[in-house]
Amino acid sequence: MRHKNSWATVTAVGLLLLAGCGESNYDIKRGIAEAYNETTDARLAAIDAAIADALDRPIVPEDGPDVEVTTDQPISGVVFAAKNNEPGGNARVLWLDAVETDYDSMLNEYVSFEQLTRWFIWPRMAVKYDSIAPGPPEDFEAAHQDLADTRYLLLVRTREIMPPKHQEENSYFPGAWVGQGHLYDLDTGSHLAVVLVGARNPPPVDFAGSTLDVSIVSDDPEHNVEQLTERLHKNILLFPTLFAAEHIDGVETPYELDQPPFGTARLKLKGQE
Repeated sequence: MRHKNSWATVTAVGLLLLAGCGESNYDIKRGIAEAYNETTDARLAAIDAAIADALDRPIVPEDGPDVEVTTDQPISGVVFAAKNNEPGGNARVLWLDAVETDYDSMLNEYVSFEQLTRWFIWPRMAVKYDSIAPGPPEDFEAAHQDLADTRYLLLVRTREIMPPKHQEENSYFPGAWVGQGHLYDLDTGSHLAVVLVGARNPPPVDFAGSTLDVSIVSDDPEHNVEQLTERLHKNILLFPTLFAAEHIDGVETPYELDQPPFGTARLKLKGQE
């Protein structure tokens, strides 16, 4: 169950009920944005401060420690949300490379980033550009509530990215990424820890028999590379939660690595078949 901002929630629910009374989706969502305005402004200001702080910190060298805890206070109760956009968690991930990009072009360059970070993008677009996201009011309200529920933020920063590429015939390098993650408490503005993180795509041997969850067109290498790139961007938002949970006490991730008897380990939600 979510812990909601009571005033904003009551107001937003009332606005949603207006959908049956002839109010347009745009008007309803504009009302939702206004109902969450105080909470949204506070959270976005805290995220902006965290981004500035993370960018000002040096890149951890390759031979540096796996983790460095930077707070004297115990870290506890940090729970990452599944798929980075579902309710139930109080921690989420942002990729600094995408955050630094101009927001209008970001949605084209980082398609998966928009999908998995609408809790950040939709409220921010409403505040910065007076832009209301498409879709039903329920999803728009959920994005604002997810932002309000996000107390902890893992900002991941690239140290090295090895993009997917076509090698020959049906052979592709699937892509990999290495970086560092800065964990923040948005309520206090405290930097809690920095941890080395990574992400990758499962290495397909041959797309003809691959179970990789991307749409593959055997005779279109450019399309396939785009699909692998999108999948890698998703993993950059999901894999780092594994590293944070492994190296920082008090941090939980909904993910685990599934290692079949034959084949490559894949990221999956805990309890998922």
